[in-house]
Amino acid sequence: MLFSGQPQISQVTHFQSRFKHKPGSSFCAVATTSVERTMMTAVLLGLCLLLCCCTSVCIGSARYDAECDAIISHAKQAAYYHNQGQLDASEREHALAFEAFERAVTIDPHDPQAFANMAIYSYNSQRFDHCLEYWEQVLKRLSADDVQMHAVVAAKMRDCRFGRLSVNRDKAYNAGQGNITEALEWAQKQLAMIPSPETHSGIATMLLMKSETDPSLQATAHQHFEQAAHIAHRGFVAGARARGWRCTQSDRLYTGWRRRNMPPGTRVQRLDSEHKFSGSVRLLSPTPSEDDGVATQTYTQGTVWHITLPNAALFGNDGLIAPSPTHNTDCWLQLGSAGVYVNVLANVQVQPVWDEYSSGQFFDFSRGRLPNHGMQQPQQVPLLTSAATVVSYAVRSYFHFLTEALGRLLVLIDLTPETTPLVLPQDDTGNKFITQYLDLLPSTVAARVFPYDTKSGFNDIRLRIETLHIVDWQTTDDGSDVQTHALAPRWLLRRVRDTMTANDAVKAVLPSVHTHADRPLIIIASRKTERMRILDEEDALIGAIETAVGNHARVVVFRGQEMPIANTIALFSQADVVVGVHGGALANVIFCPSGAALFEIGFNTTHTQHYRHLALALDLSYSLSPLVPDERGVGRKRVALPDGAAARIVAGVTAHLNLPSHHDEL
Repeated sequence: MLFSGQPQISQVTHFQSRFKHKPGSSFCAVATTSVERTMMTAVLLGLCLLLCCCTSVCIGSARYDAECDAIISHAKQAAYYHNQGQLDASEREHALAFEAFERAVTIDPHDPQAFANMAIYSYNSQRFDHCLEYWEQVLKRLSADDVQMHAVVAAKMRDCRFGRLSVNRDKAYNAGQGNITEALEWAQKQLAMIPSPETHSGIATMLLMKSETDPSLQATAHQHFEQAAHIAHRGFVAGARARGWRCTQSDRLYTGWRRRNMPPGTRVQRLDSEHKFSGSVRLLSPTPSEDDGVATQTYTQGTVWHITLPNAALFGNDGLIAPSPTHNTDCWLQLGSAGVYVNVLANVQVQPVWDEYSSGQFFDFSRGRLPNHGMQQPQQVPLLTSAATVVSYAVRSYFHFLTEALGRLLVLIDLTPETTPLVLPQDDTGNKFITQYLDLLPSTVAARVFPYDTKSGFNDIRLRIETLHIVDWQTTDDGSDVQTHALAPRWLLRRVRDTMTANDAVKAVLPSVHTHADRPLIIIASRKTERMRILDEEDALIGAIETAVGNHARVVVFRGQEMPIANTIALFSQADVVVGVHGGALANVIFCPSGAALFEIGFNTTHTQHYRHLALALDLSYSLSPLVPDERGVGRKRVALPDGAAARIVAGVTAHLNLPSHHDEL
């Protein structure tokens, strides 16, 4: 859920007004078309062209117009060279643009055109202080009664100030590795200026990161996620109406599936009822104590539904569900069990209803990467007579695919006819794990797959389905006031375990994977090659466990990318103990037999209980060894155990296996 704090920018804006000059002068009508691009990381430069359209007498002479055109030409070249990595050439073009500006001002110091061109160029190249200075010069050259143009310039100046805040925020945030407290302060200033869904989501993300050191922030983070979702949905409805969609019936935002709170036309079949289950959570303190922090955790699993919707459509990379605009009079939006953690703004076309200066344009979430800000024509989107989808929030990640999408797929294969297409994420993963899982299923399944781009597709309607089948559930509750994050029903998790561990291909590789069946198996999930949460003490911990168990147990260091999926399932199906830092590899404990133990090295927060829930749902023993607290939370590159914590993990492993205790491994 990490973010980039980018300036709030407008899309394509058209306006006409009059730049008035000194008394007695005539005037030019100025038309502006702006396609503004942001450059927080890639520095994608665009330029807004301001053309001076003269009346019978125009103050801007041909020479002045030529210099204004030269500003634009050199600015475009500067952008081109910058994007090619030719920074010296880009700086030369920047200097030439400034020289053209100086010549234009010398020709006519009263005309605002050259200043406006430089203001927009400065904004797009992140020279925000200069951007403000140029717009101030434009204001000095406007007539006091030119209200429309004054409002336009005021909006542009606000965007420059917002951009300056964004630069400061990104510098402090430093891709999640910087000063989160400082970055949060900049973001809150942004929110006071423009209460956008993006900024709400950014603040929510940083609050969740900081909640590792201050758990009270989790509730506030959830409130910001809620506001982001609801504001973006209002923008979706406004945009839908602007596109001519009727929206005369329901325009609600649904953040889960509840029997009495579902979209119009929904038909449901109950697959599993709501129920509670509990288990023990052992919190390992760095030093032994009489009370080792054992607590009972209770989860309430929501009802699991087979849901059928008429004339529905999938939107964006997360496959959000809404009515097909070619058949319906509704503009509701269903986020599913992921609820408010879904980034609505990234999936649908919206009008920026949160922006007082908005003039009806659509918000360009892609920042120019997609043509026409990602908008599609509904009539040109593929139409399926029927389909079943497993596409959902973050489905390309290993954890979400394994614990949510795969279970949905297994159930939908049984519930739908063999002629029904199965909408699955297009497999662009590093080790093609989605394809590998499909290869373990009956061959008829692969023939039904309809691939859906969940990485780089348009943030708009992507697929229309006359009869849509989905499997989803009411969000799992942990007894707190905050929505949990991606906790699939126990019924579905057990369906995945039972089906995949009984697979013939998995059974076939079992002898080659578990070569010492006479000894307990300890799996240590390594994160040395991952981008985040690399454990400083990993080698020492592995060595200590190996020394402690000696020849009494087999220790396997697991690196997911190196092992085929069938082998991974076979390996974890024989595990007695799994040890690892919070991360996708621990999702494989879904294949562990009841009674196995998971020792998670991680975080004791509401939004990071994925593997705690997974362990308790599958009747595994669960222990948590908290990391050294850090306000960067789950996003930091390197993590560390407190002094003494590794020894507690080693002792816990040996105790679970009833092996002799050792006290000097570390």
